[in-house]
Amino acid sequence: MMRPAPPPPPPLAPYTPLPAPAPTRTGRSAVSGLKLARAYWEEIGRPMLQAKYPEYAGRIAAGLVGHGSECYGFDDARSRDHDFGPRFCLWLTDEDYEAIGERLQTDYEALPADFRGFVRPGASGTATPRAQGAFRRDGVFRIGDFFESITGYRTAPAPDAPHEWMMLDEATLAAATNGEVFSDPLGAFSKARQAFKDMPDDVRLALISKRLGMIAQAGQYNLTRSLERGDGDAAWMSVHEFVNACSSLVFLVNKPLIVGYAPYYKWRFAALRRLSGRMFALLPDVCERLETVMRLSSAACYGGAGFGEGGKGAAPAAEKIEETVESIAKDVVRELRREGLTTSDETFLEWQRPYVEEHIVSDAPCLHSL
Repeated sequence: MMRPAPPPPPPLAPYTPLPAPAPTRTGRSAVSGLKLARAYWEEIGRPMLQAKYPEYAGRIAAGLVGHGSECYGFDDARSRDHDFGPRFCLWLTDEDYEAIGERLQTDYEALPADFRGFVRPGASGTATPRAQGAFRRDGVFRIGDFFESITGYRTAPAPDAPHEWMMLDEATLAAATNGEVFSDPLGAFSKARQAFKDMPDDVRLALISKRLGMIAQAGQYNLTRSLERGDGDAAWMSVHEFVNACSSLVFLVNKPLIVGYAPYYKWRFAALRRLSGRMFALLPDVCERLETVMRLSSAACYGGAGFGEGGKGAAPAAEKIEETVESIAKDVVRELRREGLTTSDETFLEWQRPYVEEHIVSDAPCLHSL
């Protein structure tokens, strides 16, 4: 059966010039990194490209994608202490890079370092070591080199290579597909980026199955047992595994092609809160309940007499956590049934895995549980 072609990338948003910057107490504008990058491209970068490379201006993509809090839209005043400032990426085909890549990089580095009260990372040695050389986060790139630097792959794995998809964790895919593309006349960069977002459904279902297994193992089984035997440390680790699996599951159920991937731990809940607030989001209430579990876990794991501290908070907190875990499991089953991925009402999620895996078309062993 032929796999339907993925939808085209969404149209690029028109540019709206930044208003006059309103200084904060530090004297700097409160503008977000993505808006700053877009303004730097539109007002400084694009004119340079059109003046010096008119024959290539209609072939080069520009935007800001990759590592850095601003690429996720989560930057704030505190995140500006490293690698923050006016910057953008220019993505070229191999052919165009061979012709002008090094010269264009030199011209990029010669752009004004100061813009709207900020200094471009890398100018005057301001970039941290992790954002230099092969790991630089802005400037001129071959399209394939850019994605390889983040994922290890120059292009997204093929749909019939599920083992390669399974080796790419969600945080890596999030970094390769976040941010914004400001201009892409050829569409080559957007097409490559979209391919990394278009996770094969067999892979998505296999990951959903894995997350169901971990939710059951860590949250519904080992957490309760660890609390009962007074092993607060094991219970704490169980909470971590449970929350990590649940938050990943929400993104997978909502489909990465539509909502993106779960980013790495620092921004996981910022992204989950944003996703949960979207209209028509699936499992929108899981985020708030996971936050409840985490708030109660300190008392449940370490706050009671059974854990050596003499407090009285452990038992009620543990009961509330168990209740919350089960409420999440029930909602997950309800969503699996709504999607037609199960016909079972079993709320111990390990037993839901065979029903989900029945919908995996490929017989690749990496997609199926033992």
